[in-house]
Amino acid sequence: MIPMKKVARNWSFGLALLIAPSAWADNKPKSSPAPKPAAHPAAKANSRTAPAGHAATTNSGASHPTVNHPGTAAHTGASRTGAAHPTTTTPHAGAAGSHFRSGPSTTRTFSNGTTARFSAGGRIQSIHTARGVTINRSPGGRRTIAAERNGRTLVSTGPNSGYMQRAYLNRNGREYVQRTYVVGGRTSVYVYNRYSYRGGFYYGYVPAFYFGPAFYGWAFDPWASPVYYRWGWRSAAWYAPYNYYFAPAPYYPVASLWLTDYLLAESLRASSDASSASLALQAQSGAQADQSTAQNTVLTPEIKQAIADEVKRQIDAERAAAVIPRQPAATASAPAQTPEPRPAAAAPAPTQVAEERPAALDPAVSVFVVSSNLDVTAGDQGCSLSPGDVITRLDNTPDAKQNVGVKVATSKRSDCPAGERVVVAVADLQEMHNQFRAKIDSGLKMLADNQGQNGLPPAPDTQTVAGDVPPPAADTVRVDLQNLRAEADQAEADVKSQNAAAGRS
Repeated sequence: MIPMKKVARNWSFGLALLIAPSAWADNKPKSSPAPKPAAHPAAKANSRTAPAGHAATTNSGASHPTVNHPGTAAHTGASRTGAAHPTTTTPHAGAAGSHFRSGPSTTRTFSNGTTARFSAGGRIQSIHTARGVTINRSPGGRRTIAAERNGRTLVSTGPNSGYMQRAYLNRNGREYVQRTYVVGGRTSVYVYNRYSYRGGFYYGYVPAFYFGPAFYGWAFDPWASPVYYRWGWRSAAWYAPYNYYFAPAPYYPVASLWLTDYLLAESLRASSDASSASLALQAQSGAQADQSTAQNTVLTPEIKQAIADEVKRQIDAERAAAVIPRQPAATASAPAQTPEPRPAAAAPAPTQVAEERPAALDPAVSVFVVSSNLDVTAGDQGCSLSPGDVITRLDNTPDAKQNVGVKVATSKRSDCPAGERVVVAVADLQEMHNQFRAKIDSGLKMLADNQGQNGLPPAPDTQTVAGDVPPPAADTVRVDLQNLRAEADQAEADVKSQNAAAGRS
């Protein structure tokens, strides 16, 4: 056993060499894609019926619509299927550390029942159709789409990404929903429980399985000797745009640091899968020229250690949860059969929703890895965060709008600069925490499957038992998301046509 002081000294020295080349091999981590929420206008304009081709118009001083989207967090009018409406926005692709300033917007209601909001320059910010399709455009032009269909919430976050949420089951007074995510060519499914806090509804990640206490101890304590692990993605297409920002450690004295690099890599991989077109556009517009910027754009050893400390805390919490008796359920290796989707009228009856504080507001939790593209506000300006950026929460208590102050610890060149103080919805922090926990579980499973190989030490008791609810099978959602995108294309075309017919640009 290496003395702890020596381990710490070795780790600090190793992280100082993060940028140095190291040996690599093909051992590709399993994906755990991050969700990216969609948007819905928070307020309807006062309207009147207008002749064909004309719209009722309302002017607003809001710079960017306050938007809600299904499936992530707080909204007092959450549907019976458990699809609630959080308060966030979508990504902004701009210059290094750039900001966008507030300005007036205009809401128009057209004769077909569609409501659209336009920026001062005439750009479409959001659309809500009579059929319940919501489209939101970020300042950078990225589109998110959401709709309710037969008791399901569909959210498209890009040409090749999105998710579907639906009611799953009720157990012990709790409501559970399942989400099937599609990012790039990968599909994954998670279970969330639903609870209330200060009049809003939130979702919490529910582990599909637990390991035994001995395995969690192996993952929590320092390893007998440092592990020189070979990741297999240095030459991968997703890694190239981020190699100035993130590099894995040359070795790992403890599993929490290995898991830190794993979850950061998976966050950046998901970002690349969902935003390849945006990355190509940035490269064409000279993003490489921004490399000389003074903005801190490197994940430092200190920031990685802060993330690793939170990883250890979560491992310890799962070790404690693993020994709590629970109802018999299907094992993680043999998932229970998921019931066929049912129409909204046949969904499980709502139960009394528990009141509890979101885990993202736990005073012990302060560091968050951003899991989806967000436009955030800093005073009278806005800037953007994207997957793989790291923020720290400054407030333990949200304001009346369920927002809290955070500080950007580190970020990529196109995002809010390090040190910036911004406001983030608790809903978005909770989703970051959910994705953080899901990636830890995925990383622990990868460690268990590869223990004793590729430099990893042998691990005890790698068997798993099912969590509090049986893990569901993934739903087929690709065609539904394609149809949703086609419907959104038509809605945007109609708005542009009717706006032009009314003599507006």
